[in-house]
Amino acid sequence: MTEYTTSKSKEKGNKNPRELVLEMLIKIFEEGQYCHTVIRQTLSEYSELGKRDRAFVTRLCRGTVERCLTLDFEIEKYASLKIKKMKPLIRNLLRMSVYQIGYFSQTPPSAVCNEAVNIVKKRKIYGLTGFVNGILRQIVQHKDEFAKLPEKMPLSQQISIQYSIPEWIIKEWLIRFKKETTIAMCKAFLEDSPLTIRVNESKKSILELKEELITQEVTVKRAHLFPDAFYLEGVDRLSQLKSFSIGAFQVQDESSMCIARVAGICAGDVILDVCAAPGGKALHAAELLCQKADGKKEIGKVIARDISKEKTALILENLQRTKYSNITVQIKDATVFYPEDEALADIVFADLPCSGLGILGRKPDIRYKTTKELRERLAKLQREILTVICRYVKPKGVLIYSTCTISEEENEQNYSFLISELGFEAESLDDYLPSILHSTTTKKGYLQLLPGVHQTDGFFLAKVRKKG
Repeated sequence: MTEYTTSKSKEKGNKNPRELVLEMLIKIFEEGQYCHTVIRQTLSEYSELGKRDRAFVTRLCRGTVERCLTLDFEIEKYASLKIKKMKPLIRNLLRMSVYQIGYFSQTPPSAVCNEAVNIVKKRKIYGLTGFVNGILRQIVQHKDEFAKLPEKMPLSQQISIQYSIPEWIIKEWLIRFKKETTIAMCKAFLEDSPLTIRVNESKKSILELKEELITQEVTVKRAHLFPDAFYLEGVDRLSQLKSFSIGAFQVQDESSMCIARVAGICAGDVILDVCAAPGGKALHAAELLCQKADGKKEIGKVIARDISKEKTALILENLQRTKYSNITVQIKDATVFYPEDEALADIVFADLPCSGLGILGRKPDIRYKTTKELRERLAKLQREILTVICRYVKPKGVLIYSTCTISEEENEQNYSFLISELGFEAESLDDYLPSILHSTTTKKGYLQLLPGVHQTDGFFLAKVRKKG
């Protein structure tokens, strides 16, 4: 399949796919919108795009965001001014064009240059056609030196530019991890994240679901950690799969699946998820309660909360599809203590707001938005929430703390805070996790998953039990 789409392919508003991507990049880089949100909204608005163009738009937008630091480095080799001083339209047009030259092997470089110049002309910025054309032609001419780095450049800067992750993050990872581990993580963030699903076995057996998906020409592969988890390939729209629409499976990374598994859920348990949107962990807990009930009258219940109507709407959307009767959805602020909920739950899930450095492969723009100052504020917020929600755990009940980041300040330090300040004790995870994940830390009650090492998102989880 060719990846080249010409400007002759006209869409809504007389825009071709490349023009759509340019507008998407301006929303992401100039207006601060989130990459995954912009892609979803654009594909929804331009629903008439064919499968080929949908894939093209998605890849070009995501790829440009993922490789932004590398692209800026390459552009500035040949530009007469810094990328930050260029007009927003021009710098984003150059970024997406250079991405195509460097990473779209089936796209003719001459076509990329011509398309870029045509877009400048169409926007009536005639004085900059030569500027854009000149930079792109030089990059094409020196393509064998694309993204080549100076030999004497410091290691942290080399890795930063090569894998397009801010240098301050790389410096921290090099202190904490081996060079090889840091590079493995960086590489993993640039690889396509698999579409991972968890089978809801109370609705359809693993074998039944697998056979049904195969008949729909979906490639189904066993995931890395759990027998009810699979990687799917060949899916354009999930909504077109009947098994998805009836709630037979849930899209969920294996790292997130660990939460409900390590909790030790029993029939009749009350489970509170305080920051539940979009609902994956709460739905998993509801599914396990159904499995554990085994015909018993008392199934147990899950209370799924989040701070706003917009967030709880995401939970309700999943609940409407899966139709679990043992989930209640509430709008409540996790930073506020509700006296009526004291000692409410056998198990509390606290998957709290974080810097998100573990999911750069899924949300590539996070790397440019996160700062040390933001992380400090988030760590403070996490401790504030933990101080409140610890009161919702019954004596001898369980709290599962988790984040999707790779940060000691937000992870290990908060685990220590729960034990030293909030009256909890650590509990081993080893009885609940596959042996491949067992380590000295899982015996102590916590686990840091790393992309490129564990074949999951970057994810932290800790299990602690309330004294009493």
